[in-house]
Amino acid sequence: MLKTVWLEDLLALAQTRNFARAAELRHVTQPGLSRRIQSLEAWAQAPLVDREAQPLRLTPAGEMLLEVATEVLSRLGALRQRLRPQPSRPQVRIAAPHLLSISFFPRWLPQMRQRVEGVELAVQSLNLQTGLAALAAGEADLAICLLDPARDTLRRLPAELRPTPSLQRVLGRDRLLPLSAPAASGVPQHRLGGASAAMLDYTEDCSLQWTLALARAGWPLQRLDCRGRNQFSDGLRLMALGGLGLAWLPESTTLAERAQGLLVPAGPARFNVELEIVAVRPPRPLSPWAERLWQLLAEATPGTAVPPPTNQAVELAAA
Repeated sequence: MLKTVWLEDLLALAQTRNFARAAELRHVTQPGLSRRIQSLEAWAQAPLVDREAQPLRLTPAGEMLLEVATEVLSRLGALRQRLRPQPSRPQVRIAAPHLLSISFFPRWLPQMRQRVEGVELAVQSLNLQTGLAALAAGEADLAICLLDPARDTLRRLPAELRPTPSLQRVLGRDRLLPLSAPAASGVPQHRLGGASAAMLDYTEDCSLQWTLALARAGWPLQRLDCRGRNQFSDGLRLMALGGLGLAWLPESTTLAERAQGLLVPAGPARFNVELEIVAVRPPRPLSPWAERLWQLLAEATPGTAVPPPTNQAVELAAA
């Protein structure tokens, strides 16, 4: 008998392309996840994962099943939402990465709550793919993401999760800066442009790693020796402060460290990576209060991006 948990495992594996990281996302052991994928392959009577590839990838049969699994899970999620008792207070559910809870929501949420009085804005911390999957499944009303301006990051997602431009609103901007702890002389301990540089990177299931990989492909060849990884920018920031390597960290969350000289630029501005804070809605009609919030976002960003960020904070479209 097919189990939906196996389909969710397949989505996690397609996202991370790594059994160990997929197991972390699914909160199971790696052997346990492997056994569940094998059970799914036994049900499908076909190999679904090319385990010899590095990083691993789905077979053609796996890609076919992934497309159907995404739709099935989306429809089941939407049905569950319709069957669920409605909250006594109107609610708009927002899926967003953890980083925005630090850099963006402390200012944006109070402003929006004043403009949609009586409505609860409930934020759930999810990565890019999981958040857009929740949006497609009806488990979120809006998703707020960090994307590169060209939206090349979205190419890493299944086609059915990629929002069209008409379903997006730019709310603000941030950027990733290459930063390092300074040496005693004030110069960075680790810097770009030398023979080699110790680097701290995001894990492969983090969309910031995808954005960085795309940016690095267009830079002059740099020899970067990865000394550690973390899913969260805060984890990389602490590692960089400890002198373990340089890291691309958000401008918005490193204001204090840069002002105090605890983190210094590890390379020229051409190695900065621009990001946009983007709200995404599903193509389906939303609740009246979610539609109201979306209209407010449309009024705040009438088809154009907000001005570049100042040195003080990320500019917000609603500011």
